[in-house]
Amino acid sequence: MFFQKNLLIILMCCSAVLCFGQDDLDKKEQKLLVQEKKIAEEMFKMRVKLLEKDPHLKKIHDKIMELHKELALMLDRKEEMRVLIEKMKKVKKSLDAIKDKKRENEPDDDEEEEEEEKKPEFKMTFLNSDEAKPQRLTKVSSEASILT
Repeated sequence: MFFQKNLLIILMCCSAVLCFGQDDLDKKEQKLLVQEKKIAEEMFKMRVKLLEKDPHLKKIHDKIMELHKELALMLDRKEEMRVLIEKMKKVKKSLDAIKDKKRENEPDDDEEEEEEEKKPEFKMTFLNSDEAKPQRLTKVSSEASILT
C-alpha cells in the first residue's frame, strides 16, 4: 500500500511537470516555426538572386524548366491523366461557383478582402489547358520554391 501511494504521488508530480512544461514547448515550437518560415523565404530570395547573377546557374535552371515542361506535357497526354484532369476541372468549376455565390452573399468589408489578398493562392494549371503559361521565377510563396 505504501509503495502504491508513493508511486501515485510520483506519477502526479511528473504529470504536473509535463503539463506546465507544455506551454514552454508550445512557445518554442511557435518561435521555431516562425524562424523556419523566415529562413525558407531568405533561402528562396537567395536562390533567385544567385540564379539572376550566375549565367551558368540560370542556364541549368532553364534546362530543368524545359525538361519539367516536356515531362508534364508527356504525362498529361496519358489517358489516365486526361481523365483525372477532366475530373479536376469539374471540381474546380464547382468550387469557383460556390466561391462566387459566397462572395455575392457576403457584405463588403475591405478588411476581409485585404486579408484574403495577403494569403498565397495556389492555382493548379494544366499544361494542355488554355491557362498554361511559360514557367519562370516568381515572388516568394509559402512553399519558398523557385519553381512555379
